Amino acid sequence: MGLYRRPAGKVWWMGFMYGGRQVRRSTGTVDRRLAEKILGKIHVEIVEGRYFDLQQGEPKTFDELMDRYLIEHASK
Repeated sequence: MGLYRRPAGKVWWMGFMYGGRQVRRSTGTVDRRLAEKILGKIHVEIVEGRYFDLQQGEPKTFDELMDRYLIEHASK
């Protein structure tokens, strides 16, 4: 798909296919040349197989996640 701007927006957005799915992300910039470089970097990461690599961490239980949620968000 490439680069595009949304109506009434100044920020450049990128669209591309990954794993058979359409992905749309903001480049976070109003500079078209920088947006093109960002999109190019994403294409390189896809070709190298590094795009969306998940970092492995310790497995969490539901209770641990619920306790963290209650501490960080529910008290507000």
